[in-house]
Amino acid sequence: MKKNLPVFQLLSWLLMVVVIVGVIATGIITNITLRSVEKKLPGILLKELNDLSLVLENLSDVVHTASIAKNVPSSDNIKLLQKKIEPVYEDIVKLRDSYVFDNIVQASAFHAVVAPAIADLNIWLSEGISGLPPEDKTVTAIIFLRIEDAYQKALLQNRESRMIAQKILVEQQNRLGNFVFNANLFFVLTIIVVFCIVYLLIRQYILQIRELKAQSRLQASEAKYRRLMNNSKAMIYRQSLPDGRYEYVSPASVDIIGYTPEELYDYPMIIKDIIHSDWVEYLENQWNKLLKGEIPPIYEYQMIHKSGKIRWLHQQNILIYDEHGSLIATEGIVTDQTLFKQAEQKAINAENIAGEQRKMALVGQIAGKMAHDFNNILGIVMGNTELALLDCKEPQTKKTLKLIVEQTLRGKNLTRNLVAFAKDQEPRQEFFNLHGKIELVINLLKKDLKGISIGREDSPEVPDLLADSGMIEHALVNLLQNSIHATSMAEQPQIIIRTFLKDKNIYIEIEDNGCGIPEEAIDRIYEPAFTMKGSRDITGSYKSGIKGTGYGMANVKKYIEQHKGNISIDSKIEKGTKITLRLPVIKKGLTKKEIIEIQKENFSSKKSILLVEDEQAISDVQYKILTHEPCNHKVDVAATGKMAMDLFERNQYDCISLDYVLPGNLNGMDVYKHIRQTNKTIPILFVSGNLDFLQSIKELKHKDSCVDHVSKPCQNKDYVNAIDDLLSKTSQNST
Repeated sequence: MKKNLPVFQLLSWLLMVVVIVGVIATGIITNITLRSVEKKLPGILLKELNDLSLVLENLSDVVHTASIAKNVPSSDNIKLLQKKIEPVYEDIVKLRDSYVFDNIVQASAFHAVVAPAIADLNIWLSEGISGLPPEDKTVTAIIFLRIEDAYQKALLQNRESRMIAQKILVEQQNRLGNFVFNANLFFVLTIIVVFCIVYLLIRQYILQIRELKAQSRLQASEAKYRRLMNNSKAMIYRQSLPDGRYEYVSPASVDIIGYTPEELYDYPMIIKDIIHSDWVEYLENQWNKLLKGEIPPIYEYQMIHKSGKIRWLHQQNILIYDEHGSLIATEGIVTDQTLFKQAEQKAINAENIAGEQRKMALVGQIAGKMAHDFNNILGIVMGNTELALLDCKEPQTKKTLKLIVEQTLRGKNLTRNLVAFAKDQEPRQEFFNLHGKIELVINLLKKDLKGISIGREDSPEVPDLLADSGMIEHALVNLLQNSIHATSMAEQPQIIIRTFLKDKNIYIEIEDNGCGIPEEAIDRIYEPAFTMKGSRDITGSYKSGIKGTGYGMANVKKYIEQHKGNISIDSKIEKGTKITLRLPVIKKGLTKKEIIEIQKENFSSKKSILLVEDEQAISDVQYKILTHEPCNHKVDVAATGKMAMDLFERNQYDCISLDYVLPGNLNGMDVYKHIRQTNKTIPILFVSGNLDFLQSIKELKHKDSCVDHVSKPCQNKDYVNAIDDLLSKTSQNST
C-alpha cells in the first residue's frame, strides 16, 4: 500500500493541475469572447441603424409616389404606389423579426410608427375609403397625408434612436468592462478554492477511496453473477456430495418444480418425493452414478410440480472436484421442457391426423368408385328381383325374392354410410324448419316404425335451423333406425323425440326404451365399423336378422361436429338410451343485445364490402347484418368466383368476405390470389368449414397479416366482430 501511495498522490496532483488549467482556460476564453463582443457591438449598431435608413429611403419613395397619385389620381398611379409599398412592408416585417437589440435602435418603436400606416395604405388602396374607390381624389389625398405623417414621425424617431443609441453604447461598454473585471476576479478566486478543495480531499480520503474501490469491484462482480442466476428462467443449483445438500438454488425453482430455494435447503431430498413414478428407478440409477462420478452431462425426466401438474425437465450437470481430485459437488441447470414436449407431441399428433386424413381421402376415392359400381349391381339385382316378384306365384320362392330385395336395400344403406363417412364435404347450409324435417324422417321410416309408439315433445320456441338439411336428415335417420333396432325385443316399444331451446342452442333428444348400450361400449360407439348388431350381438338384444353397418354413429358425430355442435349418450342396459344433439342457434340477424355488445369506441361502419357466398340462405343473413345497425356497410354480393373477380375489378372495396367452396372452376383461393395480384393490403375474411382449407389457413395467415378466418357455421356476432377486427387491424397497420 505504501508503495502505491506516491503514484496516487502524483495522479491527484495531476488532476488538480488539470482542473486549475481548465479554470484558467475558461477565464481566458470568456475574456476573449467578451472583448470580441465589445468590438463587434458598434458594427452591429451601425448595421441596424443603416437598415432603418434603408427603410426610410423606401418610405420616402412611397411618399413621393403618393404625392403623384394625389395630384394625378389614376389606376396606374395607384398600382405604382402599391408596388412601392411592398418593399417597405417586407422591410418592416424583417425589422420586427430580426433585431434583438431593441434597446439600442428602438426597432419596435420605429415599427409602431410605420407598420400601421403601411397596413392602412394596403387596405385603402384595395378597398377605398367609405365607399370611395382608391382612384378618388379624396382617397389619394388622405393616403398622402397618412403616409406623409408616418414618414415625418419615422424621421424623428430615427434621429432620436441615433442619439439614444450613442448614449446606450457608451453605457454598455462601461458595463462590459466592469463585467470582464469581475469575471477575471471570480476565476482567480475559483482557482484558489479548487486548489484547496482538491488538496484537502486527496489528503483526507486517499485511503478510504482505495478501500471503497476494492469493495465496489467485489460487490459489482458478485451482484452481476447473482443477478444473472436470479433472473434466469432456468433453475441453477450447486449440490454438495455425498450428502446431497443444496449450497445454492436460484429462485427459478418456484417456476420449475414449485418449491422455494429455502424448502430445498431444508429438505434437499425432496426431489425423490416429486419424481414421477415412471422415472423413480431411472433417477435412483442416475444418483448412484453421480456419486461414482459417472453421471451423463444431460438427461430428461418427468416430475410432479407442487401444483400437481406433470412437468418435463431437462437437466445439465458438471462435477466439481477439489485440489486432491475428490468429488465434492455437482453444479447444474434445470429447464422446463413441458411446452416443447407438448408441441412435439402435437406435431406427432398432427402428422398422425394428416396421415389419417390422407388415408381417409384415399378410402373416399375408393369408396366412391366401389359404391358407384356396387350400386349399379344392386340396382340390377333389385330391379330384376322386383319384376320377378310380380310374376311369382310360389310362396317359398316369393319369400326368397323378398329376402333378396331386403338385402339389396341393406347393401344400399351400407354403401351410403360408408361413402358419407369416408368423403369429406363442407355442409351446404340453409334455414329450415326442424320440426318439419323430423316429421319428414318419421314418414320416411313409417314402415319400420310400425308397432312402435312415437312421442313428440316439440317446443314452439325452437327457431329455424341453419344447417345442411341433408346431413341433419341423414343423422336423424341413423339415430331413429338405431332406436328402432334397439326396441325390436321390447314388449311395448316406445321412442320419444324432443326439441327445445336452451342457452342459445337447439337440442334434439331421441329416447327409447330399448336394450341399451353396455358401459364398456359407450366409448367405442363412434368408431368406424363398430357395431353390436348381427353376428356381434352376443347378448341377444336385437331381433334376428337386424344387422348394422358400423358407420351410422360415426357419421352422426361427424355431421354434428361439422355444425359446431356435439352429441351425448345416456344409456342403461335393458332401460333404454337417450341421445342428445346440441346445435348452435344462428339467427337471421343481430339481436338488440348483440348490437350493443359489438359496438365499441372505434367500431368500423359505413365501409364498402364485397360478400362472396354461393349459399343464398347464408348470404342473405350476412347481407342483412352487414347493411343494418350497427354496421351500415355498403355490400355487393357475388355467388361465384368469376362474379367476385368482375366486381372487384370494377369497384373499390374496404374488405372482402370470402367463401372457400364456390360453384364453377374458381374457388375462394383462386379469388384471393387474383385480388392479391393488384392489392396486397385489402383485408380478406375467409368464411369456410372446409377441411382442406382449414389445414392451410394457418400458414396463409402467417404469410399475410391482412387475412383472417371464421369457420362455418358461426354466430352472427362473431362474424361481425371478425370483420371489424380485420378492418381495425389493417387500418392500424396502414397508419
